[in-house]
Amino acid sequence: MNAPRTTTRALRTSLTAVAALAMAWWAPGMAQANPGNWQLHTPYASNMCLDADYVAGSQTQNPWRNGDKVQMWVCNDQAQQGWLFHPVSTPSGVPAFTITNQRSGLCLDMDISGGTHDNIPNDYLGHLVQLWHCLNDSSGHPVPNQVWYQLSGDHDGWARLQSGADTGGTFNFMDAKNYGGTDPSQNGDPVLVWDYIPGDSPQNWNWT
Repeated sequence: MNAPRTTTRALRTSLTAVAALAMAWWAPGMAQANPGNWQLHTPYASNMCLDADYVAGSQTQNPWRNGDKVQMWVCNDQAQQGWLFHPVSTPSGVPAFTITNQRSGLCLDMDISGGTHDNIPNDYLGHLVQLWHCLNDSSGHPVPNQVWYQLSGDHDGWARLQSGADTGGTFNFMDAKNYGGTDPSQNGDPVLVWDYIPGDSPQNWNWT
């Protein structure tokens, strides 16, 4: 479904353990998200916001369903572009959250159906970010693919959001790049996860 990224698999897998560890720590100068309504932006398309597809959620029967689309859309201050960050405790102390949509009440979820990329453990490269009812595991903790770690970005004030399905690794970063489509993002472009790429602006986010 997605066109190949210009960065090769060899480059992605050549990141050293030292680089991955340095990337994983929260930068002290970066604003930490707190519970409240935030709009999420990326420098890749600064006029666009992370958006829950209101058309998908406006069905007369069973509105806001599991699997509803998360997309980029021109910022409009509507509730479908409001996101609430709910802190999750982590053994490492790195800030982590579940993120719910203001309009739908559903969680920001990484689709884990269909297995991993090239059967590599924990690597869901190209899988969509979507809406899903918020879920807990048998211990009462949020399921990993609905937990998002706030890691340091490439510029002051920016952060990367990595799925809890691969904490401490280099996989599953929320990415606004539209592979094989318009460049930069246009209304309706899907949001997905991709391997860590240094300096990649579609993987950097801030919230206002």
